[in-house]
Amino acid sequence: MARDDLPDSKIPSFAATRDEGVASAPRDAVPGRGNRPSAASAGMGLLARLVLTVALVVAAVSCAWAWQLQEILDKSVADGAVVAGRVADLEALLSDTDESVEKSAAALGAQLNVVDKETRRLEQRRREMDSKVAKLEKASAVIQTDVGSCKR
Repeated sequence: MARDDLPDSKIPSFAATRDEGVASAPRDAVPGRGNRPSAASAGMGLLARLVLTVALVVAAVSCAWAWQLQEILDKSVADGAVVAGRVADLEALLSDTDESVEKSAAALGAQLNVVDKETRRLEQRRREMDSKVAKLEKASAVIQTDVGSCKR
């Protein structure tokens, strides 16, 4: 048999029973015997625990509120970017429309000038024709009188 191999029967037991451990322990170290805190220290412990619990609850609520505010801020920033993009698109369309309106106004002005010139030319031609027709009617009246006087 090797030196390290001892039979189980020769090893003494070091386990203490409950009564032996309590009896041999110092009086201040055994829970439930003689080391009870005074009412003042128990109250302070309870008050400290209460303050700590309230502080933890306040901290948790503050973190949740900060998280919600951050989510709202992120959504607002994203919405702001979308709105800024739409505004830029609308400004670009307005600029294009403004340029096309200016071009259209210039083209329309040129067309109106052409129409105005043509209208004035036509009015002048009508006046000339009216005067020719008046001369022809006078000549016709004179000729009719001459023809009427010749028939008789």
